Amino acid sequence: MVKKKFNAVYELNKAIKNGFDVARKSDTDKLIGRREFKNALARISLLEKKVGVKSGK
Repeated sequence: MVKKKFNAVYELNKAIKNGFDVARKSDTDKLIGRREFKNALARISLLEKKVGVKSGK
């Protein structure tokens, strides 16, 4: 259980980092970046439910 929670926290942090990396992409990638960013946000909220924490988005 502890290991599962730790993995979920790790995934959550990775998703947050990926989301910010996508948000920093150039203007030419904006549409693709926005879609990826929304996916990342959805993934983050899903993982938050799994872990039971809230990140300050």
